Amino acid sequence: MGPGKIEIKNIDVLRGLMEHKFHPTLIDIQCYIAEKYGVLITESYRPKLHENDLHGTNLVRANDNRFWCYMPEKLAYIIQQDVNNKWCYDPSRQKYEVAKIHDTGKGIHFHIQVHPNTELR
Repeated sequence: MGPGKIEIKNIDVLRGLMEHKFHPTLIDIQCYIAEKYGVLITESYRPKLHENDLHGTNLVRANDNRFWCYMPEKLAYIIQQDVNNKWCYDPSRQKYEVAKIHDTGKGIHFHIQVHPNTELR
C-alpha cells in the first residue's frame, strides 16, 4: 500500500460504495487517508447488523479499511493517531474517535466512523 493507492476488497463492497450515499465528512476522511497513505476498503454500506450500526445508515457513516496492508505495522497506529488528531468525532462526546483499530470477531481492521457533529480540530 502506498500514497494515492485505492483498492476495494470485493464486488459487494464496490456495490455498497456505488449504490449508497455517504456522509460528506466520511468521504473527506477516506480521501485524506487514500491520498496520504493509500487505502483498501473492506466494508462499505451493508444492512444494519445491530441498532447502532453506522454502515447501514442513510447517509452511510462508517467504512472499514484493511489494517495489515500497512507495513511496518506501527504505520497503522500512526494513521489512526493522524486521523484522530485531525478530526473530532463529536465535540460533546470526546470519548469516541473517528478512527478505531479493533476486532469485532472478523479480524483486526480500521473502523472509520463519523457523526453529524464530526469536525476538523
